[in-house]
Amino acid sequence: VDIKVLNALNLDAYQIGNHEFDEGEKRLAELIEMATFPILGANIHPTAASPLASSRILPYVIKEIDGEKVAIIGVLKVEKTRESSMVTDAVKFTEEISTVRDQVKSLTDQKINKIIVLSHLGYDFDQKLAASVEEIDVIVGGDTHTRLDSTGELSKLGIETEGAYPTVVNNPKGKPVYIVQAWEYAKALGRLQLD
Repeated sequence: VDIKVLNALNLDAYQIGNHEFDEGEKRLAELIEMATFPILGANIHPTAASPLASSRILPYVIKEIDGEKVAIIGVLKVEKTRESSMVTDAVKFTEEISTVRDQVKSLTDQKINKIIVLSHLGYDFDQKLAASVEEIDVIVGGDTHTRLDSTGELSKLGIETEGAYPTVVNNPKGKPVYIVQAWEYAKALGRLQLD
């Protein structure tokens, strides 16, 4: 049902997280086959022995928006995926920060300078990623179900927040990276307007 709903939403991109492996690689391969949107996972590398071997898991997608090329890279938290889901040794993973750095290099070599990371790393790791890799503009994060708010609306509802929306972290060149996360289970809708 989730995939059918996401198909109807016509997503630009979708990042695999640890729970996508909860029913095993064969079931995940079936779900990926059902999807009409790009499935991302730059640091996910199924071997020939995995049912995911022929699945359409992409490191990134490039979208044209208002005449500009915008890249969206996907990355998940390796340790949590290995420890908390039914992934087998037939799927190899690469380290998160170095993977994103390699993908950013590939994209900047293609003269793409607008880069979004779809992250299933968690809020703290997103901040570490932002501070470690040049050329990322935005990180849309997940995994930790973090409540971010700069409007005060959640506080009015008695809901504690863990940071600003967006949270701003400077990259190694001192340029801002905007980090957003929209809580959990569709309880909130994140909205970030960029120029």
